Amino acid sequence: NNRTVGKRFFHSLHLLMDMAHNGFVVCTMDYRLAPTNNVEDQVFDVKSGICWIKSNLINVLQEQFGGSLKHRDISLCIGGESAGGHLSLMAAMTMNDPKWQPSDQEYSVTDTSLDGCLDLYGVRDFTDSEEHWYKLDGGGFRNYIRHYVFQRCTLEHAEAHENLSPKLLLNRPFVELPPPIFGIHGTHDTLIPLDEAESFYAALKEGRKQWSGQSNSVNDVFVVIPYGPHGLNILANPVSFALSDAAENFLLACTRNRKRNLTVAKL
Repeated sequence: NNRTVGKRFFHSLHLLMDMAHNGFVVCTMDYRLAPTNNVEDQVFDVKSGICWIKSNLINVLQEQFGGSLKHRDISLCIGGESAGGHLSLMAAMTMNDPKWQPSDQEYSVTDTSLDGCLDLYGVRDFTDSEEHWYKLDGGGFRNYIRHYVFQRCTLEHAEAHENLSPKLLLNRPFVELPPPIFGIHGTHDTLIPLDEAESFYAALKEGRKQWSGQSNSVNDVFVVIPYGPHGLNILANPVSFALSDAAENFLLACTRNRKRNLTVAKL
């Protein structure tokens, strides 16, 4: 809920429950809210959540099913809506980046790598470098984010906005290349412009062509929903059920891609 209110218990329950029913282990995260905390705090909370899952999930699975597991045996994907979509992209773009790593004194595992990312109508460029937000509403929502959520809105804080803009991170060196990303956006989103989403995924497509060492057999996917508003899947409806099926198939492909890469590495 725009980083300021809400809890993790009620978003996209039909998607999460359907995935759990079909064999996924589903974990949901809370993060600290603005204006008491800023966006950097929220990114660190998500990264800490990844470390917590990798540090603790193995014990839970071994208690339930037995056997011997290591954290590298677990395929982990991330996803979110709106603010959560942005935070998921940030996690995917900064895997094992020292600037965004939680302390190794807090968790037994600090590997923040991921195998896939679901970006449901998240912000990709807080700088509005191509003025998509300005064309949509005169920059009103962007200014609200800068003043109330970032709490930094002047030119001297431009670097902070750039560091938290997934599109601009595409032009920087990666510690690890981003995993496959599934993006969704509606044509009638009145908060985050569709043009911004299209610009990000076009840049991601070009980036994939240039990056060396990319071993994904799963392509990035960008889906535009006709007449879709912001929050298009929050309430159960035929579109949200179809998106749940598509997201589940995408994540299954990401987990299979990970198993294939692990096999090649062992060979």
